[in-house]
Amino acid sequence: MNITDYSIKKEDIVYVHEDSTLKEALALMETHHFRCIPILDKSATLFRGTIYRQHIYQYIIQKKSLDLPVTHLQKNATKYIYANSSFYQVMFAVRDLPYITILNPDHTFYGILTHRAFETALYRAWGLNADSYILTIELPQNKRGSLAKVTRIIGRYVSISSMISWADKDHKKNYMTMNLDESCDLETLHKIINRLEARDFRVLSTQHTKEIFL
Repeated sequence: MNITDYSIKKEDIVYVHEDSTLKEALALMETHHFRCIPILDKSATLFRGTIYRQHIYQYIIQKKSLDLPVTHLQKNATKYIYANSSFYQVMFAVRDLPYITILNPDHTFYGILTHRAFETALYRAWGLNADSYILTIELPQNKRGSLAKVTRIIGRYVSISSMISWADKDHKKNYMTMNLDESCDLETLHKIINRLEARDFRVLSTQHTKEIFL
């Protein structure tokens, strides 16, 4: 996954400079209906942090001055990723934030990746934008090569577009969710299921992407 394909570049972002006032930042966020925006240095090259509208509102309630610089209320100064960060680095960085800042390798500001854009990236990466069947299979415990056997069985009939492995909360059971190629029809799906169950692999559910996103 190339996160820059889903990011917003600096030239398309509303931001404030580190010497901008809280009043100026609030005006920008209210005009554009943003809950937060990035703070950059005076040269608009380096990322300094994020200013949130709610924190400025708290200042208003407390009757404090909005003529202070935005750095007075800056947050998330160390919350960023790089344009070449791995999928897992991106996933854990953006999970609790409305957006994550993206830096170039030289540490200069590249842009941002919004939470919603990352969800779109996952949606496409997992093939959920295609008309296809999704299988969820329980893998036998402590049996080496189970995943390889499952993929070989399915591979005899159709390609696998994407797959995700996961375990229950007690790590007592392992599961595999596989998104099959669009060419898989209902007849082929039944052949795959019958073959898997004949090899003692339990198929927990079958769904079509159309059923999920009605």
